[in-house]
Amino acid sequence: MGIFSWIQKQLSNRTEKSTELPTKTVEPYISSNRDMQEFEAQARHFPSMRIDKRLMKPLEEGLLPGEIILLEWSNHKSEHASIPAYFEYDYGLNATIDRHKLARLGYLTIASPSESLKSLRVPELKGILRSNGQKLSGKKADLIHRIADNIEESSYSNTISDRTLVCTPAGNLLLEKYNYLVWAHKHNSKDGVINVANALNHSIEEMQSKLNYSRSQAGLTKHFLTLLEDYDADAYEILGSLDIATCAKCGEMDGRVFQASHAKPGVNLPPFHDGCRCEIVPHISGLSTPDKRVARNPKTGKTENITHQNYKEWHEAMVQKYGTEVFK
Repeated sequence: MGIFSWIQKQLSNRTEKSTELPTKTVEPYISSNRDMQEFEAQARHFPSMRIDKRLMKPLEEGLLPGEIILLEWSNHKSEHASIPAYFEYDYGLNATIDRHKLARLGYLTIASPSESLKSLRVPELKGILRSNGQKLSGKKADLIHRIADNIEESSYSNTISDRTLVCTPAGNLLLEKYNYLVWAHKHNSKDGVINVANALNHSIEEMQSKLNYSRSQAGLTKHFLTLLEDYDADAYEILGSLDIATCAKCGEMDGRVFQASHAKPGVNLPPFHDGCRCEIVPHISGLSTPDKRVARNPKTGKTENITHQNYKEWHEAMVQKYGTEVFK
């Protein structure tokens, strides 16, 4: 029995959905065809191959996060479309069975004959047009529009053997509710910053910010270390900004010197956070410290050349001059 027949039977016999929803973490599905010895050997070297336990905890509706992704993937797909292996390896699903489940629960159904035209090949579309005395010219999209506009569904519904699956209104509401999971799946950054498991705990904005930071960190780290090599320096000094927008972390790091061999991105080598403005300068023994340094007056907002000092010294001087309110 194909999924089309199966779904029709299930939907025709369907009663109210059970209100009993699982809440405990479930075990991921593992196909009997999988070579577990080879998989375990690889997973020892690549821990990311193991399914995140957060993905095996049902959501409010009793569905797993991966089933939301499967619902979105199935929407407007042929009932016979080949299901990607990542549903098993990344989400722990038996996707064929879980797609039946989505239909049984009323989130997925069979499209109308006109909606299923996209799954037909050009010769099949031309066959419908020929049988109804219509022109056969044009691209596939033209043939579909011509059938939809000029031919009754009843006259070709029996000729469509490969029907399309579509979300029901309830399915569309579910995708709207969990749109951040779908977004995370489609924007998977492969470095663990953006993925469906993290989307369960972080907003899209938070994940995007983390990704931007990760990328800027990688780029700036390479730039900074190249700078040290160019000057043949074995140490560096961190330079923050002497202004009101500098955070506590950057203020604390301003003026500190570290050995290049001990550089740790994000720890003692900027950037320290998304949007970090800290820089480094090569620290070479024997060179004197500059007499002046640029600062932005927290009271007037104007740029000033002041006697060289680090952020902590500058901050204390400004508080003494203007009071603590100037930094609030």
